[in-house]
Amino acid sequence: MKGCNKAAIASIVKAGVPRAGSGAGLLALAPWPALEGLRNADAEDEIGWIVDLVSEVRSVRSEMKVPDGLRVPLVVVGRAPRSRRASRPQSHVSGA
Repeated sequence: MKGCNKAAIASIVKAGVPRAGSGAGLLALAPWPALEGLRNADAEDEIGWIVDLVSEVRSVRSEMKVPDGLRVPLVVVGRAPRSRRASRPQSHVSGA
């Protein structure tokens, strides 16, 4: 590699490799972080509703052979209270 200091790269790579008995461990071998207190059932429910909606829209578009890139209006009828915030048009979303 032209203009590359191989010795400098080698020292950086070696410095990042933990030595046996150094107390440093590999991230791949580290225990999974504890996530207590981070669960939010309402947020999971709202995101789940959006994921299901997107999956269904994609399935219908595929079954009806709607061309890629064709914008088709979506009308949501009979929204449950939990879905109202998620389904209203967003100004930052392309085409909304």
